[in-house]
Amino acid sequence: VVQECWRQAAYIYLYMGLCGADSHDARVVRAHGDFMEIFLRTKPGRNPDSFLVFPLPILGIATRNPDDQELLKRRMLALPECARKGTTGNQFIRMLECMWGLVNESGRPTTWSDLRLASLYIAGV
Repeated sequence: VVQECWRQAAYIYLYMGLCGADSHDARVVRAHGDFMEIFLRTKPGRNPDSFLVFPLPILGIATRNPDDQELLKRRMLALPECARKGTTGNQFIRMLECMWGLVNESGRPTTWSDLRLASLYIAGV
């Protein structure tokens, strides 16, 4: 489960981060759908969610559905490394919320550059 989620997150990164695709690109939609299918079948808990702390924000960049966005946020907040303020995991959540707010308001697809803007706004980096 964890390995396949990492693989789908790598596809999303390759398509969006390296190829310049947006969240509406068919390849991104397919990788996102495959990840979500596995993720929804997996019982929430410390294992395997703690091993998905890094792939989940990548998935979040490509997540367009508000219900899926809320699910990702809930699963991440259930982990101490994401729930505590000042942690990297918590900053990931705040960056995702920032990106989702921008794209949900404008109705445009998410791009990898949105992550850059969110990280500058939230983390100052």
